[in-house]
Amino acid sequence: MTNRAAIALAALLAAVLMGGMFWWQGERAGDRAPAATPQAPVAASAPVAPAPSPPSAPAIQHPVPAIAASGSDPTPGWTQALTALFGAPSVASLFRTEDFAHRFVATVDNLGRESAPAGVWPVDPAKGRFQAAETANGAVVLADNPLRYAPYVLLLEQVDLRKAVRVYAQHYAQLQREYE
Repeated sequence: MTNRAAIALAALLAAVLMGGMFWWQGERAGDRAPAATPQAPVAASAPVAPAPSPPSAPAIQHPVPAIAASGSDPTPGWTQALTALFGAPSVASLFRTEDFAHRFVATVDNLGRESAPAGVWPVDPAKGRFQAAETANGAVVLADNPLRYAPYVLLLEQVDLRKAVRVYAQHYAQLQREYE
């Protein structure tokens, strides 16, 4: 993978993470009740105003346009789409293709939370256990620990970003339904 492609992938991942954080901040702000403001007393002869109607759902500000599948073929399933992106061996050894859309959406939704349960991840957790050692200066991560993540790094280095965006756009409606 070229440096340019690696930078583009890093930018895409950063954008997804930032979007998740902005969404999370908005959700947290919506959970907080606004401070009560003192109201002037209403005269007994004043007419009672009708209760305001509940706010309508906000419109999607940046909708993703639908991308038609090539020819008359239907949109490929997730296993087929992931295999086209990453290859059959990688999909078989790293991905959880059953309920992939749900897993993907749940993982993105969990990015801004304190925990993201591994049970819903769309990929298998890294093999082995996190390794640390106790030294005189405190705990340190063992040098071989990062090797557990090598298959995932190689996977991201080889992905064609244009194809990945196309797969996302083709499956956007399904991802949105899962999110709702």
